[in-house]
Amino acid sequence: MRYLTVFVLVLGGALGLLAQTLPEQEQVYIKYFDGSIYIGTVVEREAYSIRVRIATQDTINVQYSLMKKMLSGSDLMIFPGGKYHLKTGLYLFSTGGAGGTDDGAITGQWDIVGGYRLTEDLHVGAGLGTEGGDIQIAGFWYSQSFTSLFGYGRYYPLGRSKARPYFDTRLGYGMPRNQWDGDHTGGFHFQPGIGVEFASRNNFRFLISVSQYVQNTRGEATEFGPFSQQVENRYNVWYNRTLFKIGLQFK
Repeated sequence: MRYLTVFVLVLGGALGLLAQTLPEQEQVYIKYFDGSIYIGTVVEREAYSIRVRIATQDTINVQYSLMKKMLSGSDLMIFPGGKYHLKTGLYLFSTGGAGGTDDGAITGQWDIVGGYRLTEDLHVGAGLGTEGGDIQIAGFWYSQSFTSLFGYGRYYPLGRSKARPYFDTRLGYGMPRNQWDGDHTGGFHFQPGIGVEFASRNNFRFLISVSQYVQNTRGEATEFGPFSQQVENRYNVWYNRTLFKIGLQFK
């Protein structure tokens, strides 16, 4: 009995050591030029093809020459049907949208942002945007435009899903772009928001979001009152508007 106990312990230790030394199976995502998609684990790599075990446990031989792309499963968040999110690397996206206020003032916005995925849930980057709209100050209407430079951050709180909700924010400076409606300065720019990124079978992903656009500006303008009297309008105001946006993310 003593020898049997020793044998079991030794065998268990050997199996445990073997399990630790065996390499993890490599998962791949393969898309053919005809649109066919294969997801599976690599069985063998050859000079002109790769053997892959798919979900049905069948082993198929995939020719490199017929592939449109092949991605490592460790870099992807893959879903049934072949849609996926990327978990690593660089990204680039662009969004546009608009919003208004109760008094009829409208603001439009477009931006482009590039960055890096620190983890699959936390992304950082930097961007360039342009904003333009109307604002009523002391009874007078002005059209103002800004070019914004900002840092960007995005966080996905719920992990893995085809439609991934996220929180994002941008923080930077908005520079004035027009001077014809009186002189106005640039100022602090801040825009927190929430959105959803949708998985796809290619490198483009659809985004929708809602955010709160905050921009400071100061200035002065000469106006004429109801009795043709000259009025010096000096102001220090904050744009604070809800914007609804859609966009595309590349990778």
